[in-house]
Amino acid sequence: MLLTSGKERKTNMKLARNIVIALVGGATVQASNFEVRSVLPEPSENSESILWTRNGHEELVHFAKEAHLTESHVAGASIKDTLEGVFYVEAQLTDQEKEALARATRKAKGGRLAILVKDEILSVPTVRREISGGSFVITGGFTHGEAEDIAAALNSAADRNGRTDRER
Repeated sequence: MLLTSGKERKTNMKLARNIVIALVGGATVQASNFEVRSVLPEPSENSESILWTRNGHEELVHFAKEAHLTESHVAGASIKDTLEGVFYVEAQLTDQEKEALARATRKAKGGRLAILVKDEILSVPTVRREISGGSFVITGGFTHGEAEDIAAALNSAADRNGRTDRER
């Protein structure tokens, strides 16, 4: 779901890695550390806006104040790799949240969702289809270490919330 690349992705991942390392290091995790929110075409009283830089271009992204998903909805995460040695994270949702993801992606089909970590946008992917299976991937050409940091933060939150439904 993370569709950034190059210099901007490295900058965003550096931020995410610092946050994730802090989380894994024992900081208290709050729901705002990982969120998926709808992107809106214009600002409103029910939206927030962040200036997001991507590939050298700035975009003012307006997104809903209410999150569809937070790290508290994640049951676990695992690292996967492609044949090219690029890594990504596959996250599994709790049984209760599978329908929330399906509903959010059904509604956003053709539109965009904002992926936020610690109130910073990591990516604003376009939703190509409904995701109904209860899992999703976070991609971005990550190194093994970057993917490991993201998965560790999500798994740490799942452990604290008593959820262990994940691949090891």
